[in-house]
Amino acid sequence: MTPEDLDQPFSEQGYDVTYNPPGDGNCQFSALAHLLQTIGIFYSEESLWREIVRHLTKIQTTKMDFILNFS
Repeated sequence: MTPEDLDQPFSEQGYDVTYNPPGDGNCQFSALAHLLQTIGIFYSEESLWREIVRHLTKIQTTKMDFILNFS
């Protein structure tokens, strides 16, 4: 399968794939870092991961607290 084959279902629905992150287990953070760079916020995937983990460890971990703090 080629990268074009993987992009085809998205293209057929009118979406453009502009970034295909490496499949190294950090693809979510890589994609998020790439998206943030398009609006002028520059993080490496590693530093973005550290910031998110730091934030999540500081907030309450119960589901109800998350819902209440989110709104």
